[in-house]
Amino acid sequence: MDSLLLEWISRTFAASSTYRIFSEGSSEGIRRFLREKIGDGQNLAQGATREGYYRLLRPLVIALQENFKTSARGRGLHKKRPRKPSFGQAAKPVNLYVKGLLWRPRFGTDWPADKLYSLAHVPLDRIVLEHMWTDFSAELPKQIAKCPELSKLDEPTYLILQEVLARAADELRVSPITYDLRWVDRKS
Repeated sequence: MDSLLLEWISRTFAASSTYRIFSEGSSEGIRRFLREKIGDGQNLAQGATREGYYRLLRPLVIALQENFKTSARGRGLHKKRPRKPSFGQAAKPVNLYVKGLLWRPRFGTDWPADKLYSLAHVPLDRIVLEHMWTDFSAELPKQIAKCPELSKLDEPTYLILQEVLARAADELRVSPITYDLRWVDRKS
């Protein structure tokens, strides 16, 4: 894939609100990290199954957790200290980048979009998590007793949520990432 196209994807896959999670000035480092580690996505598409895809995705999320800190923003007198992002927070830009790869124009190039499309995870954020809670709370295990928060989303809960979305997508014969369209259905 053309390096200019990858640069465009890395600059357009996420809004400034995504980067607010991370410490000030991290956005360019995260973009570079994703361009270098994921590139055109061919390495992730080699997962062949959802489990295989996750085995390739997980080290990227963990590396992002290890290399970037959360924002030190806080409210009022309660200033937060920068800390390691939750698994869910670190997975969000990774999954958004993959979505950016999937939804880009193809320009007749040969790349693994169809395979990646069937494997890609839904980028989770507050809006998507609230919709999931409304749509699937009855299907979630009892340990998820309330709507999950991205800042507290650990790896086991992340996997449960992605599996619930994958099962629902299988029943509808669509890709799990299509659930991300719920993001536009924002509550007032």
